Amino acid sequence: MRHTPRTLVLALIATLLLPLWGCVAQDAGAIYRQRAEERKKQYAAEPHYFAKYDIALVDVDRPAQAKDRYGDVSTRKIETSNGSVNQTEDQFVKIIWSPPFKEFSFELLNKSEHSMKIPWDEAAYVDISGQSHRVMHSGVKFSDRNASQPPSVVPAKGRLTDVIVPTDNVEFAPGQYGGWLQSTIFECFKGYSCDDEHRRLALAHKGLAYRILLPIQVGAEIYNYTFIFRVNDVEIVSDKKEDSSKKAPEVTP
Repeated sequence: MRHTPRTLVLALIATLLLPLWGCVAQDAGAIYRQRAEERKKQYAAEPHYFAKYDIALVDVDRPAQAKDRYGDVSTRKIETSNGSVNQTEDQFVKIIWSPPFKEFSFELLNKSEHSMKIPWDEAAYVDISGQSHRVMHSGVKFSDRNASQPPSVVPAKGRLTDVIVPTDNVEFAPGQYGGWLQSTIFECFKGYSCDDEHRRLALAHKGLAYRILLPIQVGAEIYNYTFIFRVNDVEIVSDKKEDSSKKAPEVTP
């Protein structure tokens, strides 16, 4: 291949500059890593806050037929190593509710001698403002959240572990970095944004109640169990282990 004077000059320039470009790239990488490490240290040094919700199951509303057939209902809060759970039971079912996050997790025990069904299309979540929301449960694709859901079957003396997700909390974000997004039930859960506005929203939950309607079907009869939860208290605290008892600056709800 025959080289012209111009190509020879360009080749010479490239040969001289190539080591310099390597140094520049290396320096840029070192600067990026240094800045990333500085941001990491800064994040670790700054206080970060989240909301602690004290939630209690205060009542269970049942139809008269369920009260007559299955007796009184009892509720109690149980302290565990991972926090508190709310338990309720009558002669028909026992249900343990875990604290809400992106969903309402529960475990149901069928105490009866008959199989039962959970008709999910009839279930609902009523938020603290009184707005009713359609729900979905585990095993349902986000893309099918508005489609009809077959009931879950719980055999006699059997158990069901499941979650309840308000479909309004699920949305699809388009774009290269989009996808399915699921928002939390309340604001300021640990690991999520908790600025002044989110703190106000979190603190505003104090004293308010939300409800979960869970219909239970035996044969042709359906008993609508409505579980009423109250947010007894909300506390904004630091997420630092060595300072876990320190409250965040006061924020007016």
